[in-house]
Amino acid sequence: MSDNTKTAQEKNAVTMTDGRVVYFSTNQRVSKSHHIDPATNKIKICLDFCNGITRSVDVNPMLMLRAAAFGYEHRLSSVLPRAESIEDAIELVDDVINLLNAGVWSVMVPGGNDANRASPLALALAELTNRPLIDVKKKLRGMTQREKMALRQVRNVADAIIAREQKSRRRAGVDEATAQGERLLHSLFADTDANK
Repeated sequence: MSDNTKTAQEKNAVTMTDGRVVYFSTNQRVSKSHHIDPATNKIKICLDFCNGITRSVDVNPMLMLRAAAFGYEHRLSSVLPRAESIEDAIELVDDVINLLNAGVWSVMVPGGNDANRASPLALALAELTNRPLIDVKKKLRGMTQREKMALRQVRNVADAIIAREQKSRRRAGVDEATAQGERLLHSLFADTDANK
């Protein structure tokens, strides 16, 4: 069975008042989405409710920077529950910053195994050096933030971190069009910030 067929069968199809069909899982009450018009740089946020009602709003340009700041704050702090210590928290946030600077918005949190408590840096180093993850994590704990940042700047390490993130996004069903849209959104705010 294809993933698309499986997804459609496991979710309930609801026809929205505007004619679109939106799929909801059993306990899901709302589906959130956004649309970025590249021609006008306008952003529309849409909330589809499981009863077929839709609410949408155009993002007010006067609130655009505040919304971007809120989004960045949320994205950066989304990895904090994975941290075992303040040093781990700093390392995880540094990794998210590097991903954001590379134009990657989605930060997937692996679950269910030792990788759940490993930073993207540790996972990349374990993969590149073919060493056990536990050994890499021990080595990283003995390093300063400056040393860890230097490791992140090594081209093949940075590439491995980004590649792992892209693989996670593909596994989670995030398609390239969504990733391109996210990069476009990021570039919109980067241009505004550069003009300050």
